[in-house]
Amino acid sequence: MTDGPEGALPADEAVTLFVNGTLMRGFKLHANLAGAEFLGTARTEPRYRLYSIGDVHPGMFEVTDGGVSVTGEVYRLPPEVWLRVESGEPPGLYKGLVRLDDGRTLEGILYPREMAEGRHLDISAYGDWRSYMDVAGGDAAVDSPDTLGAWSFPWPVLELDWRRAALVVIDVQNYGANPRTGVLDMLAREHPAVAAYVTERVEQTMVPNIRRLIDSFRAAGREVVYTRHGALLPDGRDLIARRRRRDMDAFAATGRAAMWARGSYEHEILDAIKPDAGDLVIDKNASSPFNGTGIDQLLRNLGARTLVLTGTATDMCVETTARDAADRGYDVIVVEDATATYYRRHHIASLSAIARVYGQVWTADAVVDALGQLK
Repeated sequence: MTDGPEGALPADEAVTLFVNGTLMRGFKLHANLAGAEFLGTARTEPRYRLYSIGDVHPGMFEVTDGGVSVTGEVYRLPPEVWLRVESGEPPGLYKGLVRLDDGRTLEGILYPREMAEGRHLDISAYGDWRSYMDVAGGDAAVDSPDTLGAWSFPWPVLELDWRRAALVVIDVQNYGANPRTGVLDMLAREHPAVAAYVTERVEQTMVPNIRRLIDSFRAAGREVVYTRHGALLPDGRDLIARRRRRDMDAFAATGRAAMWARGSYEHEILDAIKPDAGDLVIDKNASSPFNGTGIDQLLRNLGARTLVLTGTATDMCVETTARDAADRGYDVIVVEDATATYYRRHHIASLSAIARVYGQVWTADAVVDALGQLK
């Protein structure tokens, strides 16, 4: 770092850093960043996080201390941080040039640790930081009147009737939600970064929230409906030709099918959210149960008009079901934290499309609160 305002730290100061929101405590995460391209070095004291004032990441840095080396990206300055800097908060903030060891300089800000996120994020399962950002990173939010305020078209208006609401749990089966078998087991071998993201999402977020929703709907006396996706016949001849071909291609490429037939372990609902004897379970051999099953008539027989959709995958069977239900006149809610797919950006894009045209996107907490108001 070049000399800056009074109180600025010398260039050879201690070197623990915040890297993209991750505190490098004792360099325990240095292996996670292996393979990053080395473009320069920046050093700062442990109290601070290094930001670039420019509009893009200026490159990579490498820090060495006691024979241990850490590489990573300099963090781009978020607008909300810049506003606080411009207002003079916090006092004594260093703002100026940071020197890289290859001779380049960048204009940067050293932001005090107490003002920055210090959570120790373990990304080791993703292999490196770039893989993490590709699969699970980013700060995009689902489109809504708050996040897309300039949108000219009207947002969906629902006439929600919680006394005629049904929870629909879409395709949470062993083949796609059990890391010990099926697709997730294959992904762990073929695409470990994707497997790390979706397995954590399924186990830590989606399944626990679906469990809460199931319990809440049952406590309120509302219907819980499950769908299962797969061939209805053991040899799969009931599937469309494209689907049969996809399964053959998947098996040739990975040694695993992409779909399993009814009667197999992989086709069964995950044990953690398995149906009760009185729950309706609908087997389908297409993406949406509205295509090829009697679900529309069955839901109307049950008196359901408001459908709360959960399950996997967000951008495949969940989205297709949401669109089909909306086109048939149902009021559709998709629960953001009770759904999952393989990439976070696909999850956000899918839910944004639903939120703009076909229904609303809620959290599990909001649904549980709404059900709790039933008397």
